[in-house]
Amino acid sequence: MKYWLVDLDVKHYRSFTWPRTPERKQRWYYWMDRFQEGGRFAGEWEPPYLQLFQGEVGQEEEETRKPIPDFINGYIDLACSQRAKEVVEPLVGNQIEFLPLRTEIGLYWELNIPRLPCLDVERAKIEWVTEGEVIFRVIRYACRWTVINGHHLFYVSEDWPASRFASEAFRRLVEAHGLTGLVFREIPLVEGERPPWED
Repeated sequence: MKYWLVDLDVKHYRSFTWPRTPERKQRWYYWMDRFQEGGRFAGEWEPPYLQLFQGEVGQEEEETRKPIPDFINGYIDLACSQRAKEVVEPLVGNQIEFLPLRTEIGLYWELNIPRLPCLDVERAKIEWVTEGEVIFRVIRYACRWTVINGHHLFYVSEDWPASRFASEAFRRLVEAHGLTGLVFREIPLVEGERPPWED
């Protein structure tokens, strides 16, 4: 099965934000740490309230003309509409946790997406912040494909949250139902890397 890099299309669609009060910032940092640690959170999740971003100063009219997408930035991670949840949950529901979000446009869902340790850091072409410890960006990927097999939406744990992969099955499902907000890109691979879909 082929895999893709998947990003949010923030250039053409609206996005969420939340009021940056000291109390809410503290809560956000707490959940950022929890998402970095990984795990399931439904038992303690209290749905935060998100608002539509109104644009930078002088760009409000341009921003508010954009359509509202099915996939959008959430509180910590990716979020999706109820419609998108109903479409993709049968495919990813045993891998991704859907956490409710209160928003000014109704119910959306935060996606608690798994992280897989699938990057072969010895072979990948990487720009480091700290050599061997902190990745600035992955220029070309070399992956342990057996770790990925069977997953449909996930992060490369060594490069969280920058590198998000989606399966061909996920991409086809999204596009077949006209779900908006995502951009799928070819994964740039190191020379000689032969992913299983090329066999």
